[in-house]
Amino acid sequence: KLIKGTQTLELSDLGGTILRWRDGERDLFYPHHMIQVGDNTEPRGGMFACFPNFSIPDSSFGLPLHGTLQHEYGSFEHISESECRITFEGSHLTGANAQPVQVETHIKMHDMGFTYTLTARLMDNATQPVFINLGLHPYFPTPQENKQQRFMTHISWAD
Repeated sequence: KLIKGTQTLELSDLGGTILRWRDGERDLFYPHHMIQVGDNTEPRGGMFACFPNFSIPDSSFGLPLHGTLQHEYGSFEHISESECRITFEGSHLTGANAQPVQVETHIKMHDMGFTYTLTARLMDNATQPVFINLGLHPYFPTPQENKQQRFMTHISWAD
């Protein structure tokens, strides 16, 4: 759990998922819960990172919708009351082409929200193509009178 002023983030080391974001008694994300979809139990609510993909790529990559990270447990490190890091490693995270990768989520709360930074680094030069189409999957509660939510994302690529 991270705290900054009246805001709290409840986190899981499963995929670096934000289970709940609150300001006082008000939920800013729809709270995380499980639902039945056909024969499967699937998560809804909160926010999770879609790595290495948001959409479904060509089947040769062997990646599920929204990627592999959401199903992976990471190593959780509390940096301060309002900041943490969760690290994931393994070649299975990149799907069928199995390239060793390290993925780090860094979450830091601020007075007016939080930053969620996802960094991915191939551990060796790739020997096969790696599909990367990152995304975040937040669930916002949306009152009938206001169906628009605004947020900003920034993506930067480094060699």
